Amino acid sequence: MCKLLFDEEVANKTYAFYVLKTNEEDIKGAKSGTDDRHVDKEYFLNLLIPLPPLPEQSRIATVLSWFDDLIEVKKRQNEILEKTAMAIFKSWFIDFEPFRDGEFVYSEELGKEIPKGWEVKRLYELCKILRGLNFKSNEVIFEYVKGYIPVLRTNNIKGGFEIDFSDLMFVKEDKINPEKLLKENDILLSASNGNPELVGNFAVFLNTFTDLAFSFGAFIYLIRVNNHEMFPYVYLSLSDNSFREYVASAISGTNINNLNLSDLKNFPVLIPPSPILQSFHSLVEPLFQKIILNQKQIMTLRKIRDTLLPLLVFGKLRVEEV
Repeated sequence: MCKLLFDEEVANKTYAFYVLKTNEEDIKGAKSGTDDRHVDKEYFLNLLIPLPPLPEQSRIATVLSWFDDLIEVKKRQNEILEKTAMAIFKSWFIDFEPFRDGEFVYSEELGKEIPKGWEVKRLYELCKILRGLNFKSNEVIFEYVKGYIPVLRTNNIKGGFEIDFSDLMFVKEDKINPEKLLKENDILLSASNGNPELVGNFAVFLNTFTDLAFSFGAFIYLIRVNNHEMFPYVYLSLSDNSFREYVASAISGTNINNLNLSDLKNFPVLIPPSPILQSFHSLVEPLFQKIILNQKQIMTLRKIRDTLLPLLVFGKLRVEEV
């Protein structure tokens, strides 16, 4: 790491942060070395930055910070909403608090007692589960060209409803099975990673990009819930610690940890009677709708901020007052 200290009589440090953001790809491209690739200190010392008067720097920083502050507010809202939904899920389907007065029976599949009359199904019975694309390294490019489709990889999966759409690969349209183009609320799950903690990490795809189609890479599995009303239940089932424990026991490999498709398909899911599922859905569906709305707004805010950033920093758009 390195620490950059700015003369605050010359440069507003928040403005300087956003200037560095505009140079992020160049900074990544300035890495040198073989095993230990790094950016030399000299690169930063010789980096040229546009420097408007200090008051205008402050105004630019205020405008861009407004977007980031609003994004953080919405992210915190989503954390609270998801924790609320998870608390209801655990109360009903892990601790069985509303059903304790009923009769319980032992489930071999889950290794615990469950309410009588409830079922245990495998994940593949609730969802369509697909393996990622297969293509050769010479069929991939790393910048958009007409006739190519962007492909998400494991490093794009951040978790929850967060997918990073930077650093994409691109594959020719004719190499992609239309079945493997993503749809709204598809769940992308990391199936292979050098870090075992990241295997089983998943995120929900929310398509706000009307001009692009997205596919998914060879180390990702797609989970598409058959019944949209089951989506919150499946999402929370995959968020529970029991799924983490299941993945940890199922992964194989040494340097690279892999989750087999058959193991994912056979993950056991507790299914209560339909009236209980419907009552649960009516409670958590508004929470999920708000999470999805917030996440789409976050994506829009980021897009506006990233569009404004170079215009403001390079003086193509001026901020006279805030």
